[in-house]
Amino acid sequence: MTPHITGEYAEAFKDLCNSSSKDKLHDKLGNTRLHREKKDVKDTTEYLLSQCQDTFNHNDVPASLVNITTGQVASEKVENSLRNFPEKGKTVADEFIKERLGVKAHEKLL
Repeated sequence: MTPHITGEYAEAFKDLCNSSSKDKLHDKLGNTRLHREKKDVKDTTEYLLSQCQDTFNHNDVPASLVNITTGQVASEKVENSLRNFPEKGKTVADEFIKERLGVKAHEKLL
């Protein structure tokens, strides 16, 4: 942007900030909007606490994988595919680097 345009924006913003008139305030600064956002936060919090599992509760950890939103237990096939995921990921990444960049590049990364 050119300096004269940014100057115009700066002046308009200064006028808005110094204005005592409510009609020039941005709609997101009005009381109605603030009350609605507070209600939305309250409703969302209530829903999460009543319908979803607490991911931070380490005293009540399920024995199997569970969808934290629906509570649905993962199938054995899904659990097996996710078991040792970090190790599997490292193996796949190592193979990718060796194939694409060569063994020497892989050794430098280790």
